Amino acid sequence: MPKQLYKAYPVLDVRLENFLRQNVKSYFTNQGNQVRINIKINDAFQQFSATETSESEYAKVDLKIEIYDYQTDETKSCTANGFADHISRNAQRDVVDSLYIWSFKKTINKCLDKLQ
Repeated sequence: MPKQLYKAYPVLDVRLENFLRQNVKSYFTNQGNQVRINIKINDAFQQFSATETSESEYAKVDLKIEIYDYQTDETKSCTANGFADHISRNAQRDVVDSLYIWSFKKTINKCLDKLQ
């Protein structure tokens, strides 16, 4: 498999959408003002590459989060990007899927940390 490269843009399925909701909700308590949260995914992909000696899985996420406070009529926003990668002798689909989820978690946390 020398010099192979595959790049995929997975669809936003129910499992990923629920993960995103739960990850963002974990930053907030049930106390305080009611807010609306929008997540805009600017880019998100999985990548697999191979050379004669190794295989690599890679995932990258670039997103923007907007938080609208209904009581104060204010909007705060942040942007962030993140990635995760893994090099092995035998790439696995479940590894690249895990990297994809981990990239979202890392990027959401990085973005929301900017707002605190």
